Amino acid sequence: MRQRAVAGYSYDMAHNEENVVPSHQGLFDKEVQTLVRWMVTISSISDRYSGVHSLICREKSDSLPHQVGPEGPTVYDSPQRKKAQQMCGWGNPPSPDPQGHSGQTARDVAREAAIAVFQMDLRRAVGLLNNGARSSSASGSSSSSGQGQGKGQGQGVSQGQGAGINWKLLSLALAGFNLQSPHPSNALWQETCRDLSAQLDDPYLRVLFAFLCEVSSPSSSKDFLSIVHNPLLSLADRIAFACSFLPDLELQSFVEEMTMAAKENGDLSGILLTGLSPDGVDLMQRYVDLSGDVQVPFPLPPSSFPFPSLPLP
Repeated sequence: MRQRAVAGYSYDMAHNEENVVPSHQGLFDKEVQTLVRWMVTISSISDRYSGVHSLICREKSDSLPHQVGPEGPTVYDSPQRKKAQQMCGWGNPPSPDPQGHSGQTARDVAREAAIAVFQMDLRRAVGLLNNGARSSSASGSSSSSGQGQGKGQGQGVSQGQGAGINWKLLSLALAGFNLQSPHPSNALWQETCRDLSAQLDDPYLRVLFAFLCEVSSPSSSKDFLSIVHNPLLSLADRIAFACSFLPDLELQSFVEEMTMAAKENGDLSGILLTGLSPDGVDLMQRYVDLSGDVQVPFPLPPSSFPFPSLPLP
């Protein structure tokens, strides 16, 4: 805690996000980085520190479903879902992962490509993977010539995470996807991509191809629960994905489940769900009880918490 204070961790969350956390990532785990980023994001889109739970489970919303292509997935839309995705950092292009991964790393490329696929923007996803191929190649050449700055510190994709990824092969596989073609012609593509996916280490790349295989399956009902419950993806991305592809009742059930789990575990990334509501107070208290760390919640503005009025003695 002393090291965080010396580093400059303070009431100014924008300063924390822009200067303190990037320069001292070893002092701030993913959960704390999520809290800092959420405070900055929510203050830019709302005058209330509400979370996804209040938007999805407490505000009346009739989502409008529409199908992508003749046999594609059903996407659900509503103002509440869109705002929830904003809170989770999904835009076009998406903002950096709210759970603390910044810089042009292999994970960033994989995550942005996956989100582009989830938004059915395959052209952009292919472009991102091609850029990853070029950046990885340039970084590798720089490293081999002795001019690199070390693992993950040069230009382009971090060699530490991206060296084993054949970005060009992935972009070619993705470019071969055709939602409009009859399912029999997709069978070979699906089989090839399942084999390719099994060889990938990055969870976002695996989910990218699993999603497309499910989308192109002949089943009229698409099952995306394995994606929203994948613990290797950030909570923010799973929530945003669920806001696109789960019908109202399933989405509400998922958000309720994740909110209860975050409160029970004192998981600060759950602030995306609770906001600074009574549930958020419970989450913070649980975090402090489990960790003994009273410093992390310290910069949160007291006026934003819904403290009840106490009767005068």
